[in-house]
Amino acid sequence: MDGSSFNRIPAEIRNEIFELALTTSGPIELRRGNEPGLLQVSRQIRQETQGVFWAGNDFIIDITEGSGGRLAKLIAAIDPVKLSQIPTIILRSRLFISRAQRRWIPMDDVEIVADALADRDVVAKEQVKMDVILEFHEDLPLFIRSQPYVQTRLQARKAVCEWLWECAYSNRALMRQCRIWNVRHPSTMQAPE
Repeated sequence: MDGSSFNRIPAEIRNEIFELALTTSGPIELRRGNEPGLLQVSRQIRQETQGVFWAGNDFIIDITEGSGGRLAKLIAAIDPVKLSQIPTIILRSRLFISRAQRRWIPMDDVEIVADALADRDVVAKEQVKMDVILEFHEDLPLFIRSQPYVQTRLQARKAVCEWLWECAYSNRALMRQCRIWNVRHPSTMQAPE
């Protein structure tokens, strides 16, 4: 790229071009290989644009039934520098309401994903937001969809998801403090018998 005409453009203008090309107004699904092709053009462009893509977009993790383990592996595989640059990570789960049954994505999957994010040690507490989507079965009349019960269930589900993140983050922070304490005060550690 050294001899290209694009390289002769001032860095500030190139950065503006990269920002326009790599940022979106809505969140991007967090998955393997979702970096744009522009980041693969050359080493120089990759160095100039990688921070723009990760720091300039919000990312969403869509939690579906049984996806917790797969999503935890995905989170573990993401470069910690990239993960720390993301302004907002949205964890989305669903609350399904029908006349016959009331089911939702099991909280186990939400908990697994929250724990995986907390385990990375680079994700700030404020980076993670919870989102719950209401899904109605087609047999449910419109007047029931607006009932206070439905809204109450939605708010309760969101509160539980937020609580799971609080617990995961707090537990990880406590473990970090214990690790630091043990490094600084090795005489307090008990030797296994």
